[in-house]
Amino acid sequence: MPDELNPLFGTTWWDKMNEAEKGEVRRNLEAWRFSQFMHGEQGALICTAKIVQTVPDIDSKFYAATQVIDEARHVEVYSRYLHEKSSSSTRSTTTWPACSTTSFVTVAGT
Repeated sequence: MPDELNPLFGTTWWDKMNEAEKGEVRRNLEAWRFSQFMHGEQGALICTAKIVQTVPDIDSKFYAATQVIDEARHVEVYSRYLHEKSSSSTRSTTTWPACSTTSFVTVAGT
């Protein structure tokens, strides 16, 4: 993303940073953005799993289950991106929550 979209851009804090510090801010901001998408997908996963639980007939359950699988795939992709691509040795204080798509489906009761 362009630096102009960074909330710190143009502030005295931003101006005092060297390029390495600005790079770390950029990486953290993008990791935060991706985590927001992942959490939205986790919510969608839980909602679709509950739909499977509430529909009355087996064909409806099979149809809704395909959406659960799709949402689980989205959660997995975002989670893997955050763990494998966004992690940094300099970000030792940040811990990404473990994400198991199986646990979300189990929580939803399916």
